[in-house]
Amino acid sequence: MGLLSSRNLVNIGIGVGKGTMSIINEAKATAAMDLDELKKAKVEVNTIAKKKQEEYNNALRVTNSVGGGSFGVYMFETMGAEKLSALSKLSPSELDNQLKQVKFSFENLPKEQAAIYEEGSYSGIAKSNYNKDIDALKLEKGLVKNNNLGESTAKTFSGFVTQGVRKTASKEEDKILGQVSVPEIGVDTSVVGGGYGSIGQTAFQDSRIKLSIDQDYVDGTLQQSVLNSNPSLFNDPKALEEAVNEEYALRVTNAQNIFNTNQGDIPQVNTDIETEITDENINEILG
Repeated sequence: MGLLSSRNLVNIGIGVGKGTMSIINEAKATAAMDLDELKKAKVEVNTIAKKKQEEYNNALRVTNSVGGGSFGVYMFETMGAEKLSALSKLSPSELDNQLKQVKFSFENLPKEQAAIYEEGSYSGIAKSNYNKDIDALKLEKGLVKNNNLGESTAKTFSGFVTQGVRKTASKEEDKILGQVSVPEIGVDTSVVGGGYGSIGQTAFQDSRIKLSIDQDYVDGTLQQSVLNSNPSLFNDPKALEEAVNEEYALRVTNAQNIFNTNQGDIPQVNTDIETEITDENINEILG
């Protein structure tokens, strides 16, 4: 009785059929889970990509406002989009003061190091970095084409019976990946601020040294200083007013020159003791 009976053949066939359906159902369940995770990743990447676009565009607006150029390259290379974008949320005076610090560092670079930033484009660097960030984001979230989807079992029996599942899942995967939305970055470069030369002007208006001069002007300290130097003006109110205004303009100009060439608000004075600006020594400090 070496031959199998018809009943045995039927039982084997039923067993094979059940096993095949089990393999197919398992493959469908696995593919559904994978595609569900892919859909979630797509939504997350689209949301984060939109925020990244805003971050880079804000950074570009800050860079455009100071004229871009080699300084713009320096800003993107040393600070990155995230820090530059954070600057865009500051008040005009705070922003200007921060840019002044960056400008101070830039202008004090050794010549050979400064020359590095003369090559390239800050907008080109921004776009390159943006694309790298998006690619890294996709990889991090698993939003990449899974070319090995079921391929490890493709030549096995289970691979054979699930090839239809794998083909359908692959099409769905392509559809989801095609729904990833990566917005372009870029801002209107024709709308710029005051340019590189204007950095520090707004911050100077709110600086302690400028406020000190203004206070002297308002409370009469500056007028008294002028009279001390030229008592004859006491009997000529008009000439005194002109002299006070000239002295005020001179002090403001000198103070602004010092402010723009120093990293901090208070000028650096070469002395063995800490020097504080007062009504008595401000003339000496301002030169």
